[in-house]
Amino acid sequence: YPNSKISVLSNSLMLNNSKVVSALKKVDKRILKLDAGTEDLFQKIDQPLNNRTLEWVVYHLNQFNGDLTIQTMFLKGLHKAQPIDNTTDYEVDSWLELLKIIKPKEVMLYSLDRPTPETNLEKISFEKLQEIGKKVEQLGIKTLIY
Repeated sequence: YPNSKISVLSNSLMLNNSKVVSALKKVDKRILKLDAGTEDLFQKIDQPLNNRTLEWVVYHLNQFNGDLTIQTMFLKGLHKAQPIDNTTDYEVDSWLELLKIIKPKEVMLYSLDRPTPETNLEKISFEKLQEIGKKVEQLGIKTLIY
């Protein structure tokens, strides 16, 4: 299959590993996660190990010089009795500011599609995803909505 394209989806939390980065740079399409625009929400949604921060992730996403796709899951609800909502104006605007820094070729937006272990999370409507997608496209970034 010489005409096949290889894509890799990563949660972006191992981008300090040179072997991971080297492998990602060899594939046709790097799809890297960025689910929040603020540190508080990043910690709640991604629950990273090894003291990873949002700033750390953005720093390491920049090593691809824009040659990447950002994938973002939008959701809202409660997790361990703590509110989570990355669709508020503040959260979306903060996330858009990070996209301006990273300058991805493309952004993929999606929401929950199946039940999660956390039962108090809810799917975001396609219309809301389209609203967010329009803001991304205003930055000149191709946007796909699922």
